[in-house]
Formats: sequence, C-alpha cells, structure tokens
Amino acid sequence: MRPPKINLLDPRTGVAASRRRFSFWKGALIGLGALVVAVPLLFSAASARLLSAASAINPDSEGAEKVSIFEQVRRLVGNSEKRLRGEERDRINILVLGEGGIGHDGPHLTDTILFVTFKPSTSQVGIVSLPRDLWIPVPDGGQNKINAVNALAEKKQPRSGGEAARQAVAALLDQPIDYYVRVDFSAFKTLIDDVGGVTVNVERTFTDFAYPTDDALYQKVHFDKGWQTMDGETALEFVRSRHGNNGEGGDFARSRRQQKVMLALKEKLVSFDTLLNPSRVASVLETLQSHVITDMELWEIVKLAKAMREVDTTKLVNRVLDDGPQGPLYASSISLSGVDAYVLLPRKSDWSDVRRIAARVLETRPETETAPEAARPARVEIQNGTRQSGLAKKTQDLLAKVGYDVVRIGNAQETSRERTIVYDLTNGGLPQELQTLKNLLGAEVGLTLPGYLASGVTPSNIALSNGQQPDSAGTDFVVVLGQDAVN
Repeated sequence: MRPPKINLLDPRTGVAASRRRFSFWKGALIGLGALVVAVPLLFSAASARLLSAASAINPDSEGAEKVSIFEQVRRLVGNSEKRLRGEERDRINILVLGEGGIGHDGPHLTDTILFVTFKPSTSQVGIVSLPRDLWIPVPDGGQNKINAVNALAEKKQPRSGGEAARQAVAALLDQPIDYYVRVDFSAFKTLIDDVGGVTVNVERTFTDFAYPTDDALYQKVHFDKGWQTMDGETALEFVRSRHGNNGEGGDFARSRRQQKVMLALKEKLVSFDTLLNPSRVASVLETLQSHVITDMELWEIVKLAKAMREVDTTKLVNRVLDDGPQGPLYASSISLSGVDAYVLLPRKSDWSDVRRIAARVLETRPETETAPEAARPARVEIQNGTRQSGLAKKTQDLLAKVGYDVVRIGNAQETSRERTIVYDLTNGGLPQELQTLKNLLGAEVGLTLPGYLASGVTPSNIALSNGQQPDSAGTDFVVVLGQDAVN
C-alpha cells in the first residue's frame, strides 16, 4: 500500500490540517504555561535550603506580613514590584548590632552599634557609629546603657532583642529604622572566612597587649600600617581591640576600624556572585543561621544587596559620635546597680545634635583616609614597692612595648606593699591609658575624686586617695608595684 497523499487544496484535508495547526499552538501554549509555572517551582525546589535557612534568621514577629514560598521565589527572580521599606522616602535605614554571643561574658551586650542609611536614587551610604556607653531612654521606661537594651530584652524573651534595640535607636535618633541585623562574633569570623577574607587599610601600626581571650586572660595582637588581607579571626581582633597604643585605644578608634571592616566585607559580598547563586546564599545562611537575627526576609536581603552593588565607597560618609572638642557627647559617671559606671551623655541638654547628625549624615563630606596625628604616649613613673630586685625594670620593659613612655624607675619608700596601685595624675584625662595599665598590671587605681568621676574605672577595684597622691613632675601615671607583681 502506498503512503497516503495529502492534497492541500482538498477542503477536507484543509480542515484536518487546520485542526492539526490549532492543536499544535494549543499544545505549545499549554507547554509554555507549564514552563512558566514549573521554572519558579524548580527554582523553589533548588532553593529549599535557602528559604529554610532564611526563615531561621528571621524570628516570627507578631503582626508581621507572612509571605508564601511561591511569593518569595517570585520576588527573588525579579517579577515583583514589591518595594523595600523606606524606598518610598528614598532612604532605607538599617541598624547593625554586634554581640559576643553564647560563650562570652555578657553574650547579648551589643558593643557594636551602627546606624546605616542608604539612598537608592543616588546609591549614597552613610554610617554613624553609636558608642556602647551612651546613656539613653529605654523602651520599657527608665534609662540604661545603649548596649544593654538588646541583652535586657533577650533575658525577658529570646530573639526579641533586635526589635527592642531598633525601637530604642529609632527613638534616640528620631529616625525610622526599617530593618535590623544582629550578628555575633562567630558569625562575623565565619562570614569573612566564607568570602575569602577582607582587605583593609590599617591607618597606623599599633599593638594591644591587653586583648581579651575567651578564658578571661589577655593576649598580644599587633597590626602593621598599610593594606592588610585579614581572615575572620584577624579581622575580629582588629575590630575588637580597645587598648592599642599609637592612638588606637578606646571605643572611638575601635568604631572607626569596625566601619572599615564592614565596608570591606560589603565589597566582598556584593562582588562574590553570591546574589545570583541560591546555593551559595544558602550555604552562607545555613552557616550563620544560629548566629544572625534579622527582620529582613530573603527577598529583601537579596534586593537590598543588589541595590548596594552600585555604592561608591570612596563617597561613603562615616561618622563616629564621640566626646572630642567638636563631638556631641561628654563623658560622665552615674550610679548603676550600686556601682559608678562610665557613660556618655549629650553635650546639650537634649539629643538634638545627635539627631541632626543622623538626619544629615549624607550631607556630610566623606572622611579621608588620612589618619589623625597620634597623641603623645602616656608618661609613666614606676616605683618598686617590694624587696624583689629588678621588678621595676621588668615592668618598664613591658610598658615600653605597649607604647608608654617610662620616664623614670626607682624604689618606693614603702617596700612591703601587697597590691600594685596606679596613681592617675591627669584627673581622668587619659581614661583608656589608665584602663590599659590597670588591666596589664592587675592593679588598683588611686586618684583624686574629680579623676575618679571622669575615669570610668570599675569602682570595686578603686582605692580612693582623697587627694593624697605622689607628686611626680612630668608624668601622667605613677605605678607603685606590690607583691602581686612578683607572682
């Protein structure tokens, strides 16, 4: 039998051909529709880890919008017009909190507090570092240090600290806080290691001989001037150091270093091709899910990160709220739980200057990379108050390594002292240098009442001298070594 012939002019075969053509297009449309549905579902299946990890870092908030997995995927692949919070006013404000985490003393004290503002229309970013010792109104009434807000809320209800801190900072700065991110030290180290380290410009060489270890002891950390590529552990030491020499002691210097590392990390994240790779994002989130809390959903994290790829870091504005001559704060001392505590208060009677800085941070000219001139080293006299020969020289060598200028050593009139004592002759003028001496030598502190009020040293280890101090010209501190320095 010969194969059938098709006569396209035959109206009967024409109808059949037409029907076949209709069936083809109908099938094609059905197939296309199936593809439209299948692609997001396949994306969703591939991203199940990602969505699960993302949900772990976002605590359920009462009254918060619940977004389905399908909608999350739709927003991730760019088919949603949903806007980020703050986009409508062209300014997205984010609160970044850093805490020690489980295993550290005061695990939920937020010693890193950054107010980050992003203007989508111009890709401008400003960062304001808030000192941990700010004495502020708290959400439940009363006042406390700003770094305790997160910890107090966590004590009442786990995973609620970020929201409490968000409310407190929003009220303090009189700015809406659209999102918060809280990260502990473990996450910080892991994230930097995951992206292959960060490259940071160390403005000047410094050494910190009093860097705290996990077993409540101290170790030495050192950084050389210039561009350095740091792994997670090194970067953590760089941002946590508080007792460095060469002008790198104290919270204000530390805040500037924290901003540097955050910016370097941002550069790595947005140029890491992570944003277009759900598996990579999932790996990062899975690693960090027990160390990060945020109120951002996955699509918001990805969309914000994509938008910030356009940020020119050379035009980024950094501000550190400090108590310098031009700063909006001043240092003081208040009674906290029966103990006099070092705090920072607004120089004016209100927070107007701080609020003005937060509101206008993007109008401020970016800081240059030029480091401020290092202050002169603190001058120390060492007196041996024991019968152990060579003790003053040994202590001189230690303090010289840290960066102190030991102007003289000798023997004290009394040679049977049990405890080492540091006398502050600056009346609290060099609080960080005093604290470093106290930590290095395990010393008590003797100082006049005005110095005591300005120093912020924990009073449980203070021996008030009531104005009776050694008179030693040309020195800032006099160290009288006791028997505890021999052991």
